[in-house]
Amino acid sequence: MSVYRRLGGTRMALLIALHPIRTVLMLGHSVLEWLREEWERSAGELARRRTHSEGLFPYIRILTNVIVRELQTMAILLDIYLGVPVIYSTFMQYDELAHHFGPASWQALRDLRRTDARIRSIRRMMRNAAGRDYDLVVLSDHGMAPSASYRVLYRESLGRTVQRILDGDAVRLGRTPLSTLTSENPTSEYGDVGPQLIDTLAQQTPPQRRALRRALRRFRNWVRSRYGVRELILPEKYRVDERHDIVVTYSSSLALLYFASTPERLDLADIVRERRRGHLYTELLAHPGIGLVAALRGPAVHVESARGRAIISEGIVDVVAGRNPLEPYGTEPPLALALERLVRQPNAGDLVLFGAYDGYEIVCFDDQVGAHGAAGGNQLFPFLVAPKSLGLDKALLEDARDLHRELMMKYVRRDEASPPITDS
Repeated sequence: MSVYRRLGGTRMALLIALHPIRTVLMLGHSVLEWLREEWERSAGELARRRTHSEGLFPYIRILTNVIVRELQTMAILLDIYLGVPVIYSTFMQYDELAHHFGPASWQALRDLRRTDARIRSIRRMMRNAAGRDYDLVVLSDHGMAPSASYRVLYRESLGRTVQRILDGDAVRLGRTPLSTLTSENPTSEYGDVGPQLIDTLAQQTPPQRRALRRALRRFRNWVRSRYGVRELILPEKYRVDERHDIVVTYSSSLALLYFASTPERLDLADIVRERRRGHLYTELLAHPGIGLVAALRGPAVHVESARGRAIISEGIVDVVAGRNPLEPYGTEPPLALALERLVRQPNAGDLVLFGAYDGYEIVCFDDQVGAHGAAGGNQLFPFLVAPKSLGLDKALLEDARDLHRELMMKYVRRDEASPPITDS
């Protein structure tokens, strides 16, 4: 589906045309949001916030936090007025800001107030002009944990770490080092353009302004140590080793590693049996930024960290060596069951990696200070607010399927001719 259709397409364009005053307000708010982002970004850099700013984020922030939020609110209000039976929408603005400034940051919490204002307008429409009766349910799909950027902590991306381990192994055996495709390519002929431009400015600075020249060269070295040109625009999300068929992809504090030379999903025994794969597995376990490595082991799931090993089968954790590797993340049965389901998915990586978690911060493979997608901290705890008449306070909700069933069953029309409803 195209972006145009995902945003509502012609319907959204018509809404904008019918609300010129709101459109002008959106443009004004977009300018304010850009100024706010520049100020907050500069303040964060001066405060030595432990992340790098992503080049496209100011524009993404304007798109999500102003344009998309206003358009989706307008669309919901119109649907309520028309009496559309079921309306679902996602306000993702807090998520964007929490990733970049932290889940408890004033930037994210202040923006949450703006979403609250949109929900109030939705409630007013429900009370005053709705085409039918509605229940309003507000839920989050996940929480958010404070995080530290893997790239900042270890001066390289996770993909670069895997590449370095494999290159070192190849050199040690006298083989040709591996070559890779990445989503950033900082080593291309254009990779040093930014630092070179800064260096040119330093060279053109009059000799009597030595302090300015030194400052420019320090800035050049800082940019060169952290960024390639493409990396400034799109941060690395994957790394592909062409020669040995290894793929690493990650999002937030969860990463998947595939040994793509074998089309079938690999068992842990297959991984450690082959010398090169086994060496990579051992090195990843020893890395301080990786807190958990999981893989299939026969009918069960094997999880391991530097502290111990365990087997998970049907949600039951059996520690086979050392301490329970899940301890830093949580030992609740639902967590073990969710982890087992994740690793057993057919399209999961041969290795599933979680960022290290110290009880407060989790290591994030993306360049973010708020993370979710793995385990550890508040990212495990969503919330739900619903009318008491729906009876959700008495429901057993363990995953999204349970929530959908409990919500929709309240609105099913039954009559004698209808077959009985089952969970299947």
